[in-house]
Amino acid sequence: MGMWLWLGCTAVTTGWVVEVRGTVLDPDWQPVADIDVSLLTEEGAWIGSATTGEDGDYGLPVVFEEEGQVSIQVHAEGHGRVAGVLHTSLLLRDLPDPIPLRVGPGQTLAMALSWVPPVVLPLEGDGLGSGRVLDAVTGEPVPRLQLSFQRGWNAPSSAAVEAWGATDSEGEFTLAEGSGVYTASAEAQSGYARTVFPVILAPEEVVYQRGFVVPPPGEPEIRGVMAWDGAVASLDLHLTGPKAGAEDDNGRYNIYEDSPTFPALGDPVAELLSTAAGSEAVAVNEHLAEGLYRLSAHDVGNAAETSGSTALSRSGALVWLWWEDEVWMETIPHSVEGTVWRALELEVSDGTLTRLHTFDDSTTGEDQRAF
Repeated sequence: MGMWLWLGCTAVTTGWVVEVRGTVLDPDWQPVADIDVSLLTEEGAWIGSATTGEDGDYGLPVVFEEEGQVSIQVHAEGHGRVAGVLHTSLLLRDLPDPIPLRVGPGQTLAMALSWVPPVVLPLEGDGLGSGRVLDAVTGEPVPRLQLSFQRGWNAPSSAAVEAWGATDSEGEFTLAEGSGVYTASAEAQSGYARTVFPVILAPEEVVYQRGFVVPPPGEPEIRGVMAWDGAVASLDLHLTGPKAGAEDDNGRYNIYEDSPTFPALGDPVAELLSTAAGSEAVAVNEHLAEGLYRLSAHDVGNAAETSGSTALSRSGALVWLWWEDEVWMETIPHSVEGTVWRALELEVSDGTLTRLHTFDDSTTGEDQRAF
């Protein structure tokens, strides 16, 4: 795939060779082959290109010296000039088992893999998207919520607003603005924190989707939400963090549906805010300790599988994390094997967020180090 040709053009002396791996899907979430994919910086500078294989997957090795924000664009005949746009960041720290490389005098790099969310192709013609915004704690619809829409998945706040709208008295919204994927944003309102969620528009049928809002986090406090297709998998949301005074993963705590506070001894540190069909909401309260907090999904229905299950990655799982005045969302990569997906990691001491996208298999939800 041209890895070494591309590397030969760079003067980077230390850093990462990261294979950016993802999938291109049609509006029905089926893989699409022979699609050109381009990777660009957020400023629009070209980094590299690849073509999807028979399974819709692509891999693009690139070099970064540090974590980088990137834009992924898909060009496909019959799907518009720029068929899909996705904004994300590459994980370039604490990568699992990086492989050291020496590519020339004075050049020491490490090779690793970074999954990115799938790009969903629009169809030609005007599309329509609709859905409902829910309070993640109460499960009730949120009426009269003002929304703005920006083109692309996870669009940066600096992107142009393509449309405005609002939820009706039943918390529902409709967007008719071309086709493709948009990012809906709702700024902080009385009783709620700022939120974002994706909206997919398709011309042939309305794609119904959900967005979530939560009460503003306290000081300090973390809130997390996960939503997924319950017909595909039975998932459990895990928000883990370091127990105060602990120095390794043996001191981490977890949240369980049947035990909303944990650990059993000492002050409670977390709670399950709500659980419903296809969604869960959790929080870490005022006993927050310094360190790393991870938001993960566990496919409990296939937890006994030792390998080979892709039900988790086909569930369309989305996670959100709120901390102070920030909100992040991430969706699961497509067709990856594993029953545990580590999605986001937050270092509360400085607010640094990492999009993990790591997978493995786990046979028990009680092994806290698995998350």
